[in-house]
Amino acid sequence: MLIRAQTTNCFWAKRRLLGYLPFVEVVEPGWLVKEFGEIAQEMVAIYLGVEG
Repeated sequence: MLIRAQTTNCFWAKRRLLGYLPFVEVVEPGWLVKEFGEIAQEMVAIYLGVEG
């Protein structure tokens, strides 16, 4: 399912999307894709004991 939305409240958008992990893929904008990649790496480090 592809959901497209516009918002000016990036904090709310990130919190909402994080609630759908691991069943969400952010495809744009690029800065948000990068940020979610970093969040995913941090989660792996926490839950699998792997250094990011």
